[in-house]
Amino acid sequence: MMRIAPLIAIISLHWTTTLIEGFVPIIPTVRQHRQYTSSRRQSKEDDPNEPSTIEPKRLYPVISQIGGMEFTGSCRYINAELTPLTSLKLSGGAKYEIEGTTVTLSSYLTFPNGQTRNVIMKGSRNNLPERNAPEHEVITLEPIDEGGPILMKLSEVYPDTILINEVEKATGKIVMTSSINIVRGVSGSLELVGVSHEVGDDNDNAIEGHQIWRMTASSSSTTASDTISFDEFDFRSATSW
Repeated sequence: MMRIAPLIAIISLHWTTTLIEGFVPIIPTVRQHRQYTSSRRQSKEDDPNEPSTIEPKRLYPVISQIGGMEFTGSCRYINAELTPLTSLKLSGGAKYEIEGTTVTLSSYLTFPNGQTRNVIMKGSRNNLPERNAPEHEVITLEPIDEGGPILMKLSEVYPDTILINEVEKATGKIVMTSSINIVRGVSGSLELVGVSHEVGDDNDNAIEGHQIWRMTASSSSTTASDTISFDEFDFRSATSW
């Protein structure tokens, strides 16, 4: 069955401080607390390694090149026997956005019957990037739809490549692996060229299918009016990068 990775809301972490009154006067304690938090806030703002102050190009050196751009295109599908299925028509689009340390991937996939699946995934790096090797840090994206069974692990390979593993949360099994390259098309516009491999459930069909995608930067977005749920489509999988 072609399964689409549903794309988890980011949980905001709120830092709270409790002021405990002892035998010291309350006013000096409040003043000291304010001075402490003010100096702490200032030191964070001045620290170039704090997440909120790291420029997107350093935090996400590859994704930042296409951040905010909408890409649309089509897919050529190849089965496990490496035979192109020319009758299977798939099209779709993707958009990466960066806000602070958070990456949002919004995408849609249109199936041969005309129905469209929309997915949104959000996440960030597991750790802050090392100064000289930001591309080696893994980015974890989870679906904003509660209960979505698939998450994405992304790795940026500077200057132009994104590697993705789509993983089942329950089992940790990789169900699809993809490689995406940012290229300049003949018209001069940016394009995303990617190959996705559908991982099988047995040794006889370790790879059950291949998707070859080519998307071009577009100035307009596509909104689906007819959407379908996660398990209403009959193919094994469909990437949503």
